[in-house]
Amino acid sequence: MTLLPTDPAPLVQRLIALVARRSSGESTRLMHESGLSLPQIMALFALRRAPASVTELSTRLKLSLPATSQLVERLVEGELVARAELALDRRVRRVSIRPAGLRFLERFGELRLRDIEEVLRALRPATRLALAEALEAVVAELEGEPEPAAAPAAELPPHRTTRRGP
Repeated sequence: MTLLPTDPAPLVQRLIALVARRSSGESTRLMHESGLSLPQIMALFALRRAPASVTELSTRLKLSLPATSQLVERLVEGELVARAELALDRRVRRVSIRPAGLRFLERFGELRLRDIEEVLRALRPATRLALAEALEAVVAELEGEPEPAAAPAAELPPHRTTRRGP
């Protein structure tokens, strides 16, 4: 009897952990060498999509306003983002990513892709093809929908498995 997961989230989590364990970790090394924290890198990704006020960025990152202000200050000092007052409301400061921030994200993405490719090369060709086809469908579906707000943990469905065969 084989158990089939009805919730792929634990499998995705295991895959991410396997990539982290089995790759040379070049992207992790860049993150460490840069001195940037994971929330700072998340802020750069958010700002690459669109500039934001510190308050908007705080909401996107699900961080407190003081923590986000400190995070932005460190990114400004590192010349990865710029902060400017809005002409219409000088109390609001708009944060945008600078070319150095974009270059960091580009390099980080290249190294992360290399880490993933390194691990996936170990798969049999048929398994790689099946994974690619499944991921194409998942990515196409998710890209076609607006990004949902995160559901509180109490609203998330429990992990379930279904039995297959005798």
